[in-house]
Amino acid sequence: MGVQPRGVRRQRVAAIAFESQEGLVIADAHRRIIRANQAFSRITGYTTEELIGKSPRLLGSGRHPAEFFVALKSTLDTIGFWQGEIWNRRKNGDVYPEQLTISAVFDAVGDLNHYVGVFSDIIYKKAAEDEIKHLAFYDILTRLPNRRLMLDEVSTRKGECKTY
Repeated sequence: MGVQPRGVRRQRVAAIAFESQEGLVIADAHRRIIRANQAFSRITGYTTEELIGKSPRLLGSGRHPAEFFVALKSTLDTIGFWQGEIWNRRKNGDVYPEQLTISAVFDAVGDLNHYVGVFSDIIYKKAAEDEIKHLAFYDILTRLPNRRLMLDEVSTRKGECKTY
């Protein structure tokens, strides 16, 4: 097999990276989806054809107040990057948490060209965190709040709590 030109190699690497296990979506400067990978479809339930031309708001769960999105947009406009946890909705209506990174992409003269979103479904991570909290603060047999939860509540409400 011969040596491939540099441009062809870069395109192959980009194509492989695009089909990663994480959801990937590309939107234009007007925040309309122009491309999504297979992982995006697998996670959200939407086909690429259903997404093209639509706003990512299509995935909105309703769990975040308007101020959340105002702050997200402000951060993107200011530093060109936002990362955090967000709740979205699958095509079947299920709401799920995801770890999302959005990057603004600028052209050679500094004009906004695209947005790239990369995300992973963290529903199992959240379930494990909830289980750990439950095990820490509730009795396994009775399922009643334990001493640790009481002390945590008292210290939160009254400042510092001393144990004897």
